[in-house]
Amino acid sequence: MVDMKTAYKIANKFFLENDYAGIRETRENNESWLFAGKCKNACYGTSKVCIPKNGDEPYLFNTIDEKDFNMWENAKVVPI
Repeated sequence: MVDMKTAYKIANKFFLENDYAGIRETRENNESWLFAGKCKNACYGTSKVCIPKNGDEPYLFNTIDEKDFNMWENAKVVPI
């Protein structure tokens, strides 16, 4: 089981390595930790990363896709 602290470290490392300022928002559902990146400057959208709680590989998702949009919208915001 991947806990919040571990998932946060994984996502933050991804964002920092890809020229983001870090994490803008964190959400949670029963299966996953979800993270949105924070831009260093003005931007027109950011990457979103899903870290499955069961230990599966993290992956990027896109809220333009209806399934991914619903996953993001139905997840609970986690204060960081």
